[in-house]
Amino acid sequence: MSLSVSDITALVERVRALLLGARLQRVRRRAWPAGVLLALRQPGATHHLLLQAWSPHARIQLAPPEAESAHADAFVMALRSHLEGMRLCEVDLWGGDRVVALGWGAPAAPPETENPSPERHVLRWLVAELTGARGALFLLDEERNIVALVGRPLGRTAPTRPGSPYALPDPSVSPQTSRTSGAGTLDERLAHEATQEALAYVATQRAALLQPLRRQRQRLQRRLDALRRDLHAADDAPRLRQSADLLQAQRQLYTPGAEHVVVQDWYAGPGATRHLRLRPDRTLSENVDLLYREARRRERGAEHARTRLVSTEAGLRALDATIEAIEAAGPLEIADRASQARSAQPLGAGLGKRADRRGPTQQPRRLPYRTFRASDGSLVFVGRGGRDNDTLTFHVAKGNDWWLHTEDHAGSHVVVRPPAGQALSSSALEEAALLAAHHSKARKEGVVAVRYTQRKHVRKPKGMAPGRVILAAAKSVDVRLDDPRLRKLLTSDDAGER
Repeated sequence: MSLSVSDITALVERVRALLLGARLQRVRRRAWPAGVLLALRQPGATHHLLLQAWSPHARIQLAPPEAESAHADAFVMALRSHLEGMRLCEVDLWGGDRVVALGWGAPAAPPETENPSPERHVLRWLVAELTGARGALFLLDEERNIVALVGRPLGRTAPTRPGSPYALPDPSVSPQTSRTSGAGTLDERLAHEATQEALAYVATQRAALLQPLRRQRQRLQRRLDALRRDLHAADDAPRLRQSADLLQAQRQLYTPGAEHVVVQDWYAGPGATRHLRLRPDRTLSENVDLLYREARRRERGAEHARTRLVSTEAGLRALDATIEAIEAAGPLEIADRASQARSAQPLGAGLGKRADRRGPTQQPRRLPYRTFRASDGSLVFVGRGGRDNDTLTFHVAKGNDWWLHTEDHAGSHVVVRPPAGQALSSSALEEAALLAAHHSKARKEGVVAVRYTQRKHVRKPKGMAPGRVILAAAKSVDVRLDDPRLRKLLTSDDAGER
């Protein structure tokens, strides 16, 4: 519960006796939420006054200097702008309840007055409504109009927005409950509450910081496990090659449509046999190709897995170090990490159902093609199919671009655009043909014929179905889909210009 009126009165008297006339050096945000710290300079000493208005332990209290944070919100910035350098010339209770008013005047008294009245020279007011969870802090100008506020003010009939006159909370809604005195002095009770609040804040913020890091660690651990499985699967690549060699060498044992075959295993020694599973819907040559292809796939996967394994293990070590540092951090470090995490969030994050005022994020426009980069720098555009092919060919491609399509199978239109001033290279032609074969119905065949010509020789008569065209002066090039360049091309997806 909130401090009792007698407690607040005692604290106000203590602040008045100790700090009246002190100059405000610095305003800071408290390390854990719910308050601001005022660094006040008296001759020979600097005191730190805490105003904590909107927490279960609302208070005005002299605080140690270490309970501060570099984080500053808009209200703290307003206090710095209006109050820093001024002197505290009034400390009072307004309304006989929990409303503490601090009056601030010029840095020095006017020379023509020897003992000026503090009230006469108040230029700004800092008002703290110490009413618990519904407390608030107000910055007022000389005429007691609201300049800035923070917290959740109690209900009142008068407005509480900047520019409106300040009015005390309505007595009918002001909470009348107060905390019992309890054991110990007021200072001991305040110190105990501050310690408990700090511990609770640290625990809450530590949990909030650790939760996304632990989720990220789980993702990295799953990736690490998958990479290790890929490396383990690569151990079977030599055996797959051996199986392909044995099947090819003992082709007389193959029966069309068979699901398995038993061959002599020359690699295991005299008299050994090996049981091979086959695809009954494939020919002997196709089954041999499938074994070789699976061996190559596992070998390439192993190379990729080894590279990613190193970076993933390094990421896990760095993440574990961060988690350990947060688990061992104290209030100040936790507060700084929490403020950095909040400032790193995009505008509108953490606001629940409140929408970002900039409006909904526009989704990127879907392009009718994918973009790849050939080894010589040429751009290769691959249509997504149907009407997208027509859009690519007749609205994106230029007349001197090169156009490709598989010869006897349906598939994507492919357009090659060499670098400015350069002719179509043989490497770019072959790589584009590989992409055309891969994005077609012929992608399961070993060798695929691809036709190519310049875009200006491609026509589409009126009424022809989407994706269908007529070519003039076209040539043909054959490519093998097990060409290692294909995988490298596929990893360059969207690397080119949009």
